[in-house]
Amino acid sequence: PVARAFLERHVARLKRLTGHDIAPADSWPEANFVVYFVSESAYAAAIERHLAPGRRHLLPRLAATSCLGVQRNHRVTHALEYALAIIPVERARARGLMESCIAEETTQLLGLPNDSDAVPDTLFNDKGSARDLTALDEMLVRLLYHPRLRAGMRRGEALAIAREVLPGLSATGR
Repeated sequence: PVARAFLERHVARLKRLTGHDIAPADSWPEANFVVYFVSESAYAAAIERHLAPGRRHLLPRLAATSCLGVQRNHRVTHALEYALAIIPVERARARGLMESCIAEETTQLLGLPNDSDAVPDTLFNDKGSARDLTALDEMLVRLLYHPRLRAGMRRGEALAIAREVLPGLSATGR
């Protein structure tokens, strides 16, 4: 119940930050973004079921993580087609990371996939102390979903637009 309530609050926050209509699906086949809470004993199997065959060699390393996100992007447009956050409940609770796993994996699956130890004030620094989105993280999500940026843009074009719009993004809005 606590994890579910946090997930609902976090999804509402992502909805506000991205401007996208994020809502529960009526059925599993309709869902394109799933948060899957699994038992410890089912974690590795859940990961394996969603790994591409060519990436199965990564299973031992991935199964050792506190939680994990898997995504599929369109081959041409690079737009997100499907995302799955897998959270092993007992492991996340034992490590005090349940809310952190929910926040980090769901946010990263929206297009900020990489962790970084270079920036201390971010949820995406596994060596840092942040356990929820920071003001910097919120600004990055707003930047990523700015109307002028699109999936599949060339790097130079995206950087030029990001440099233009970034100064106008504050910690509280667009």
